[in-house]
Amino acid sequence: MPGYLGLTAFATLLCGVSALVPSSPGASRWPRCASRVATPIAARFAVVEPATIPSFMLHSRVAEPKNVASVPAAAGLLSTNFPKEPFVLQHRSDTGYLAAQERAPVLDLSDLKEITIADDGGSIKCDAGITVAKLVSTLSNLEPGQQLGELFAVLPSNSKLPVVEAVIDAALDPESRGREYAQLSKAVEALHVAGKDGAITSKSLSDFNPDTDIVVSVILAAPTPSVQKPVLARWYSRLPTAPPIEERVLDGLDDATHVMIFKYGAYTQSPSVTIFVDGDAELDLPQDEWRVTVARTPEEFWHRRSDLYEFARFDVLTASAVLEIPANQAAPSIAEVLEVFPARDEHLLVQINKGSVVAKFDARYPPDVDEATRKLFTEQKTGSKKIATAGRPKARKSGWVSPITASTVIGETEVKIEGFSGEIYDGSPGFALGSKRQQYATTSYDAQMNPSIIAYPKTENDVALAIKYATSKDPEARKTSAWPSGYPLKVMGRGGGHQYCGTSCDNDALILSMDYFDTLEMKEVDPVNVTGPDGKPHTVTKEFHVGTGIRLKELATFFNKNGNPDGEPAKGSNEYFGVTVPHGECPTVGIGGHAQSGGVGHIVRNFGYCIDYVYGFTIVTADGSIRKVNRDSPAQEDKDLYWAVLGGSPGAFGVTTHLVFHPLLDEDYPDSTGWSASIPYTAKRMEACLVILEDFVNRAQESDDDALAEGLDLMISMSSAATAFDIIPIPTGILFELECKDMKDTKAYGQMQKIIETFKTKVYSGSFFDKGPKDFVAASVGKQFD
Repeated sequence: MPGYLGLTAFATLLCGVSALVPSSPGASRWPRCASRVATPIAARFAVVEPATIPSFMLHSRVAEPKNVASVPAAAGLLSTNFPKEPFVLQHRSDTGYLAAQERAPVLDLSDLKEITIADDGGSIKCDAGITVAKLVSTLSNLEPGQQLGELFAVLPSNSKLPVVEAVIDAALDPESRGREYAQLSKAVEALHVAGKDGAITSKSLSDFNPDTDIVVSVILAAPTPSVQKPVLARWYSRLPTAPPIEERVLDGLDDATHVMIFKYGAYTQSPSVTIFVDGDAELDLPQDEWRVTVARTPEEFWHRRSDLYEFARFDVLTASAVLEIPANQAAPSIAEVLEVFPARDEHLLVQINKGSVVAKFDARYPPDVDEATRKLFTEQKTGSKKIATAGRPKARKSGWVSPITASTVIGETEVKIEGFSGEIYDGSPGFALGSKRQQYATTSYDAQMNPSIIAYPKTENDVALAIKYATSKDPEARKTSAWPSGYPLKVMGRGGGHQYCGTSCDNDALILSMDYFDTLEMKEVDPVNVTGPDGKPHTVTKEFHVGTGIRLKELATFFNKNGNPDGEPAKGSNEYFGVTVPHGECPTVGIGGHAQSGGVGHIVRNFGYCIDYVYGFTIVTADGSIRKVNRDSPAQEDKDLYWAVLGGSPGAFGVTTHLVFHPLLDEDYPDSTGWSASIPYTAKRMEACLVILEDFVNRAQESDDDALAEGLDLMISMSSAATAFDIIPIPTGILFELECKDMKDTKAYGQMQKIIETFKTKVYSGSFFDKGPKDFVAASVGKQFD
């Protein structure tokens, strides 16, 4: 197979990874012609003068200007207050709390939400907080036939993306961002920017300087309407019932034809193949193998692309690789490219255009994490390769001068916690408390998730001060316009925010969001006087100190860190730290609540719960005391607290800030192994899996010769995905996982092999790369304790 990435035969190719940034096929395909509007830009949208009495909220290290005119003063104050700490920009409130993520002051522009259409109807001005979704809503309300409706053809697929942020991406990183961003940049008439001198001026996109400019507004002009065609684009989606693609579908690519192949993560092993054709041209493809979707208007086209973007989670792609395909060299076939899917769990988007290939992936999982994708991506014989980062680090800005010298009018939260060093949000006017309460269960339990205060402590002392504030007997100290009663408040710690009933963000509570507690540290241990959960001496030599704001994905990645001192590890390797603890599989669950709730995972039968490996913790108790306790604490009251915290629900006895784990050592299990298979769901297959599971459970309770060996674990998961978007018919998946603690345990390993054989005969009979007419199965074998 050729060693470079490419499919000259067709154009956009998505391979199986789990994080995708779009280069949505199509947005770049209606060329914008010469300027259409005679009215000068300045006459249509005058530049705003900086405010002499600015209006912005300042809380801790975050400044939120309430209008464009106040941006220079807010930026100047951040530079003045934090001269050695450059600030970052935040354009939307649903991206998490940047002050915690970036460890920097923040200029939050998400409240700048004015959108204005010019009197002549030829352009529209969007302030920095306007998202693509808001712009789409405005355009959708136009009268039919208005020129601005043509903007649908150039808008990015990501509806949550602020328009200003998309324009900046188009200016700074057009290649890795994709074709649709190139067309967006052509629609930009002007930018309104706040400079370091405190002035707000107008400039072109080509003159934009990220080091000296803060974009406060962008002016977009409508493309000249194209010649009306009955069809703007056709998309051909490979049906899941179609046979495997074993030969080239197209003989060559033209500028209007592109192909996409992708799958979504580990649970969806059947890749989707879609061919995009701009314009009214039709492809001669078998109707029983391909579904055709037609877009007839720019608005319909955008909505279909946006639905695809949301459904396939293209938003999590953060990096890209660009390969050029020489005109005299053939690209690999689809069948060859499809070989990467069984070997790769993470999302991977490969866009193949005429003469080039753009691969998009999660920057944490580049194409060299497994052999199949490494071969496809890195062994190109000819042609150039470029790696770019689509999710650029936040630009740091410093040196802004406030345009005013008089005292500023600054809004502050009414909540005053003396000595608290983190950020505080309450229900005071202008404070985005609502956006800070968003978490996993918000949609289902919205009415039960209305806290009074959300605070972001940085230290244990901050936690103690917050608890004392919430429980003080002086109601006057707590009275605010948002909490006029001054009654005591419940205090709740929030790690990942995955409490499914929403109680980690409960009504009438002070929520302590533990984002700043992100310690990940390994320490050597003297095993003298160290006991395990059974009270017996423990020979552990390493312990891990983990902040309760850490997510499971971060923890697992840290356990696999570095591999060996001379290079990066293979995926799943524990060569360097060589440790793990049992835990769940959802990557965004916080370790603090997860561990204190038990922490059930897929190796629980062999190794117990996550909570069993918590040796100690730091906790701030209800009286504001900061205590460090562990299983071997000499004081009885500390031992009582240890067992009470690990035996009760999270938060029942205080707010934990750090956990100490005594983990499993991989070296203690040199013969451990695992086997897994992921297949598309059918009712018959699920029934067969449940028969295996029932037998497994029954035999685990027996004591005769046929009883299940102790060294086996089985976990069966089912993924479900809505199929409302008709371009990418993706079946629901079944994940079947087996683990064996010791292959030298002949009974356990023999039973594992029999279960695998039963799976192959009763559930799915295909081999690793055996792709049947309806299926694509992936199996994997090896050590699973990572």
